[in-house]
Amino acid sequence: MAFVTRPAFNGPSFNPLFRLMEDYDRYSKGDSSSAEAPSIQWQPKFDIRETSDSYYLHGELPGVNKEHISIEFPELQTLVIHGKSERTYTSGSADDAAKASSRRNSHQATVEDEADAEAAKPEAVVEQKKPADTAKYWLAERNIGGFSRSFTFGSRIEEEGISAKLQDGILTVVIPKAKQYETRRVVVN
Repeated sequence: MAFVTRPAFNGPSFNPLFRLMEDYDRYSKGDSSSAEAPSIQWQPKFDIRETSDSYYLHGELPGVNKEHISIEFPELQTLVIHGKSERTYTSGSADDAAKASSRRNSHQATVEDEADAEAAKPEAVVEQKKPADTAKYWLAERNIGGFSRSFTFGSRIEEEGISAKLQDGILTVVIPKAKQYETRRVVVN
């Protein structure tokens, strides 16, 4: 993959066009993003900054645990970030059921199934099994599955000095540039 894939200028926004091209690419590979057939590979979006001494990569990885991220150098001056994201949902707790019950008494609409509210009451004992997902998905747009992104740098980089941090769904990777080779003159005595 090229270092910079999208033009960076202050003209009209081409984001809808790029999104359409990405959707077509997924479609042409036979990949649908429905719950029955989750995406196999996806590419996180990155911002890339260059200063005089480092490159800075800022990538969107919402919901990805840092344990599921790997950063490697398969070739000289090429960085690959890959990993996986999983679809997770939280279920209601006893506190959520009590709040929903008080909302129902005040005649406010709630978005929950009554059977789920009954099962979540504190006096109910529920066996902790991972149930099969029988929910009907109306929309499934989140990226799940494996992801990979490759970056090739135009100048030499210091592989040992790289640092990475994941905070609030943003992966920040700092890649220091290698020191420029300086010509050295040897004095003959």
